[in-house]
Amino acid sequence: MPEPEDLPGEVIDAIWNDVGPDIDDALERVRSARAFQSAPGSVLAGDDAVFRPLSYSVTAAVRSCLASGLDHLHALKSHVVDGPVLSISAPFSLARGALENLSIGYWIVHPDERSTRVERALRWWAQNCLDADRALQAPGALGTIEDGKKESTLRGLEDVARRTAGVAVAEIRRGHSSTVAVKYTDQHAAGALQILFAWRLCSGFAHGRGWAIHGFSSAETVHVAELDKHVVRLSANDTAIVWVTLSALSLASEIFRILDRRAGEASEQSSAAER
Repeated sequence: MPEPEDLPGEVIDAIWNDVGPDIDDALERVRSARAFQSAPGSVLAGDDAVFRPLSYSVTAAVRSCLASGLDHLHALKSHVVDGPVLSISAPFSLARGALENLSIGYWIVHPDERSTRVERALRWWAQNCLDADRALQAPGALGTIEDGKKESTLRGLEDVARRTAGVAVAEIRRGHSSTVAVKYTDQHAAGALQILFAWRLCSGFAHGRGWAIHGFSSAETVHVAELDKHVVRLSANDTAIVWVTLSALSLASEIFRILDRRAGEASEQSSAAER
């Protein structure tokens, strides 16, 4: 498997000097108390109104995905720029967390149809409930879940689905698949981001797969005198790390762009193609 063509060190440094502040700004924005305020009558305000009286919403689901994705991306930046030693696999594990969460956020907010956005947000909230139940029911879990909490939460989400035209109620309890979300994002995100390949590459590193570690790490053959043999020494691939970072940051920017548009444009309920 061919290695990516390495960029010169000065180019790598220049890229990090450019994108580092952008990552800081994006994380600061998503953490702001004033972030994601929707104008009255906007598309996003209409999406969120569907969920009342529940505390869930499309905006909250996407914001959670953005916050988690950018938190991973900021940790990656800090590890690369500020860390004393650059690990081989850890940056890709962090990039995987960023790409996966951001892809799910994009999958929720991108579709033009309100029913699709609402359904995907409902499925995201359902998956959160299902995951919490599995984790907290495990022996030795550090926490508990109230009896009947899972069922009452899922029924509440299904009630929203039933009163929203075009939402498939049967899909809600199934939650969602990260792979489906990443594939959707790969097909629809603006620009040639190669999100699916980037995510799979990062997953390879995160799971210790040889095809990723040996195929995409920088390699140097060195002679070990005391053993009188040559061995291959692997090190972090700066170029590949920069590439997956730029892919994730570009995706975050695209999500912000869609959110800003939907939070400001008027909802056209009478339109045949409702946004």
